[in-house]
Amino acid sequence: MNSVISKITALLLCSSLAYGANITLPENELPSETVIPKTDTKMVVLNRTVQKAKRASIGVAAGVLMDEIFYNAQVLTIDARYNFDEGGAWGFRWDQWMGNATSYSDTFANHSAKMNFSAAPPRKSGAFVLRSWDSYYGKVSMGKEVITPMSFSWLALVGAQNWETTWLPAVQAGAQLKLYFTKKTSVDLGYLFSLYQKMDPSSVRVRDNATPSADSFEKKLNFGQTVQLGITQVF
Repeated sequence: MNSVISKITALLLCSSLAYGANITLPENELPSETVIPKTDTKMVVLNRTVQKAKRASIGVAAGVLMDEIFYNAQVLTIDARYNFDEGGAWGFRWDQWMGNATSYSDTFANHSAKMNFSAAPPRKSGAFVLRSWDSYYGKVSMGKEVITPMSFSWLALVGAQNWETTWLPAVQAGAQLKLYFTKKTSVDLGYLFSLYQKMDPSSVRVRDNATPSADSFEKKLNFGQTVQLGITQVF
């Protein structure tokens, strides 16, 4: 009889613990989660943290042209955009190129041919009209308590580049990833594919003792790929 009463008492005690007890786990033992960015449309993301519609933004970036042989391919850019809605913007971008000859060009200057490519007109700057389209806006977890908004944009640019003595046409297309560490500030990673006319330094035998005029260099169609890292502020 006592055995039966003990079993009933234990059963009632377990039932009361199951329905009435509050179980608390240490926070450091709880699993952390990763939020996968939503890639459907920009409207599916509720409680949007970053608001860009009807606002201007200014971005600066440093980049490198990966296909240039004769000149240093570092470029500094600044762009100003107006975001007419959350999904697109129009803007203007200015490029400033570091146009000195590369070490590869110096090997020709030390050769018996004495080819001095620094005598050719280098690319100095560029001016472009810019159009961007946001493909998606999402959020990614950078830690247990840090949720970072992000956006992915397509870019198209039409403009011209200054080759010291003349401006030549150029078009660019690419993509840009933005990670927002505040509601108005983002770190940007960009890629651009360019199609442009350039002054061909190899079209004339540029020698130290006989530097040709800028008009004697041929113009040719060229393509290039640029990667950039920058920062943007929304106002």
